[in-house]
Amino acid sequence: MTNLRQGALSELARQGFNDLSGALADLDKLVELLGDIARPSTHYLSQGADPDSALKFTVLLAETESKRLKKVISNEISATAYFKSVAVSEGLQSILQRFPDYLDVYLQRDFQMDKKFMSEAMASATDQDELRRIYRKLLLGVVAFDVSNAPSEVFDRVSLMLADLAAVALQRAFELACAESG
Repeated sequence: MTNLRQGALSELARQGFNDLSGALADLDKLVELLGDIARPSTHYLSQGADPDSALKFTVLLAETESKRLKKVISNEISATAYFKSVAVSEGLQSILQRFPDYLDVYLQRDFQMDKKFMSEAMASATDQDELRRIYRKLLLGVVAFDVSNAPSEVFDRVSLMLADLAAVALQRAFELACAESG
């Protein structure tokens, strides 16, 4: 039993985890919450910048959103994008914690968005709060696209998507402000 545990801890260390005992306990908890579908999670987690943080967050999210999370991690493309995203930014973790329905972003097969798509999504905003929610969801899609591809292959496209997102959000914010002021 000790050799099995040491082997598991060694594998977690090789995959970039820092808190090995904590990660092992969190992985056990994740499997308990999501079932066997969570077992290959370490592979995806190891591809991110901070696998410990991503794992802790995923366990926290699985406690309330197990059904959605199962759908996301059951697909290799979705799982990779999800785990890399939450391993990159605690800000993205915060967004997903507040808006767990945004997990649906990871179920898209192609995370690319053009300016027209962004404009149409933003046009549905009827106030500033709704505009911020739509912006965050679109931003999550940009991040998913970014982390799902090699940086050298998508740098120009990600830069354009971010510029378009900012331009569309500013335009819609201006329109809403003008409508509010009469």
